[in-house]
Amino acid sequence: MISQKGEICKLLGNAPLEQELKLSDAFFTKCDKIALEAVVKVINVNYEQGAEVLSQCKTLAEYSRFIHIVRENQKHMDDLKAAIEEAVRACVKEGVLQDFLKRNGGEVMSLLYEELTREECETIREKDGYRTGHKDGLAEGRAEARREMALEMKKLGRPLEEIEQLTKLSLEEIRAL
Repeated sequence: MISQKGEICKLLGNAPLEQELKLSDAFFTKCDKIALEAVVKVINVNYEQGAEVLSQCKTLAEYSRFIHIVRENQKHMDDLKAAIEEAVRACVKEGVLQDFLKRNGGEVMSLLYEELTREECETIREKDGYRTGHKDGLAEGRAEARREMALEMKKLGRPLEEIEQLTKLSLEEIRAL
C-alpha cells in the first residue's frame, strides 16, 4: 500500500461511486490532438459506498468489508498494526475471507502495515532507473568495443567472414566501418 500518512486511502474513500478517468488528463502538458485515448471506468468498492459490483462478487465484498473493519478499528485504536490484527481476528470469526486470512494472515499483516512514503518510492524508482541505465550503458559499451575491434581487424586486412565470426557483427555493419 503506497501512502503518504494515509492520504491516498482518505482520498479513495471520498471518491464518487463511479467515474471515468482519461489517460490524457494525467499529462502535465495538454495536447491539441490525441491519437489514442484510454478511458477507464473506476468503481468505488469501499464497503460503505455499497457499489452494485459488491453484491455480484462475494470475494470483493468480503475484501471491502475487511478494509472497512481495519479503518474503523484504526479510528478507535490509533495503532495501524493493532487495528489490522483485530480486523483479521474479527473477520475470521465472522467468516469474512476466513480461509484466505487463516492461510495468509501474516502476509496480509505485512502488506497492509508496510507503508511507503513518497520519498521511499522515489528512491526505489531512482535505483531501478540507475540499474536500467547501467545495464544499457554496458550493452552499448560492448557493442562499441566490438565495432572498434572489427575496424582494427578490417585495417589489418582480415577476411570479413572472420571479423563477423569474432565480433558477432553483421557483414553490412562491418562493410559500413
